[in-house]
Amino acid sequence: MAYVEQEPDVTEIPETASPFTIEKKEVVTSVPSQFTAK
Repeated sequence: MAYVEQEPDVTEIPETASPFTIEKKEVVTSVPSQFTAK
C-alpha cells in the first residue's frame, strides 16, 4: 500500500529526479520483501 501512495507522488513531481531515485530504490526493496513474506 505504501508503494502505491509513492507512485502518484513521483508522477506529480517529475521535476525532482533526486528524490525519485531514492524513493524508487526504497519501493523496489519493499516490493520484493512483501513477495518473499508471502
